[in-house]
Amino acid sequence: MKQSTIKFLAGATVVVAVGAFAASKLRSRETAATMADEPVLPVLQDRVNDVTSVLIESKDGSLTLERGSEGWMLAEKNGYEANATKVRELILALREARVVEEKTANKERFDRLGLDDITVADSTSKRVTLKDDKGETIAALLIGDQRFAKGGAAPAANPNVQPGQQYYLHPAGDGPALLATGELRIDARPVGWIEQQFLDIGRDRIQAARVIHPDGTTVEAARAEMSDAEMQPLGVPEGMQAKKLNGTRPFLDALARLRFDDVKKEDQVDWEASEITTAEFFTEHGLMAKVETVEIPNEDAKLDEEGNPLPGQSKVWARFEFQMADEASKPSMPEQEADPNPEEPEGDATSTEEDAPEPEKEGPTAAEQAKELAKLQAKTKGWAYALPSWKSSAFRLKPDALFEEIPVPELPDALKPAAEDPTTILDDKND
Repeated sequence: MKQSTIKFLAGATVVVAVGAFAASKLRSRETAATMADEPVLPVLQDRVNDVTSVLIESKDGSLTLERGSEGWMLAEKNGYEANATKVRELILALREARVVEEKTANKERFDRLGLDDITVADSTSKRVTLKDDKGETIAALLIGDQRFAKGGAAPAANPNVQPGQQYYLHPAGDGPALLATGELRIDARPVGWIEQQFLDIGRDRIQAARVIHPDGTTVEAARAEMSDAEMQPLGVPEGMQAKKLNGTRPFLDALARLRFDDVKKEDQVDWEASEITTAEFFTEHGLMAKVETVEIPNEDAKLDEEGNPLPGQSKVWARFEFQMADEASKPSMPEQEADPNPEEPEGDATSTEEDAPEPEKEGPTAAEQAKELAKLQAKTKGWAYALPSWKSSAFRLKPDALFEEIPVPELPDALKPAAEDPTTILDDKND
């Protein structure tokens, strides 16, 4: 074969190869352009209401959200009520997720996108699986790293994307990884899917409180008037006085915006792990919250010399019981004796509308009280709550939080006994 022919064939081969490569790139771009703004999970578009189970998995474990007759519940917390709004937002975010562009189909490169499998030791991905009431999978995908657009601008493939709301995804199957839009930050903590605030009885409603310690020591406080800013300690021990900085404030705030760190079925807590302390809180109109607490050391707790867990090495678990209480059971301020010689008011004896006392606010009706009581009982019955350390002290308040020793006044120098003359003492001994 002539040298010129060989050169011609070699050149033609290069041209064909370059053309094939260019065509491949063009098809890839056309595919990416075609997929842009398409739903990541097309099957979910018409099946949002069919989702009855959401499984979230990561290298640290899994959680299952299930929809029942009473709404969404968290299986890992024995069916405790889940945050239904947060669950719906996740499902809708998955439905609304849109493709920005197609990425690699080579699974060996998925780790660069945070899409390594959850079984990998240092994996950061989350796997989300949506199922229907028959247990069949509707959709599943792996969610990897969040991508922040450079310079705060959205990629050209989708100019409507908000910077920071882009994630690398891999829908289940053999398809490629995708860069997609959507608010897809996934919380893999079970406690992150339940509403941790479970009570909110404000300080303006608390009239009295009592703590009964295992040894019988009782701490009580009450308001003389509901308009009083603070409670007054009751039953001041002999030789003690109420602290100037009122220590009853924790009582007033104990049930306000109360959150838990963890929740379990009541029978899953070892109530004999230590002695139970009982707290009782009374509202003005008769509602009483009885709260029993027990301190349980952590499994690896560090103990002091007396065998008690060090601060931060234990949890205080609480169980609640709500009921209506009569006035006789409430701690109350002692009644003051009437002044036998009351002073006459100064000035004009004629009264005006401005001088008249404000009418008392009407309390809740019996029906309203019954409704609140039933709601509180349904919410808390059968459950135990791990209380935050900064809040649990209110349910276990000790006398030293309210009282202090009465200081012995120092005598003036003129009244102090004169010091004896040492020489006189020596003379007495010599005699």
